[in-house]
Amino acid sequence: MRFLLVDSILEWEPGKQAKGIKNVSLSEDFFDDHFPLKPIMPGALIVEGMAQLSGLLLEESMKRQTGKTLKALMSLMEKVKFRHPVYPGAQILYTCAILQMNEFGGKISASASVDNTITTECTLLFSFHQFGNPTQNAIRERILETWLANAKYLS
Repeated sequence: MRFLLVDSILEWEPGKQAKGIKNVSLSEDFFDDHFPLKPIMPGALIVEGMAQLSGLLLEESMKRQTGKTLKALMSLMEKVKFRHPVYPGAQILYTCAILQMNEFGGKISASASVDNTITTECTLLFSFHQFGNPTQNAIRERILETWLANAKYLS
């Protein structure tokens, strides 16, 4: 991953839901061009943050259910709505909930909010793929371990 768009996971309930945060800093590279005099976090990166948290939730859920290490790849975004811009200094709260999941993939309801105001919401669909790359799996485990350092486990 080039951009890690989740700083920490706050709540973690594999098979059901997760909440995570992203602290938006003016020093992030994308603000150089988006936009120099009025920096706004690109909506595509907000969706990417929701997708990163959602994908890990699905992967961990499937791993606990079947014992298989699979990679969740986002394949479709539905009903994406950008309601409010996100500015540097904001803390985004990502919320995702599993709507459906089977051995082929999963469907997630996701939202991003700042100060209890929803900025972005959508439905994300993922397909599961098997990768035999131990390096990739180790990176995924390190990222998840870092993000979960302060999480409240709900199950």
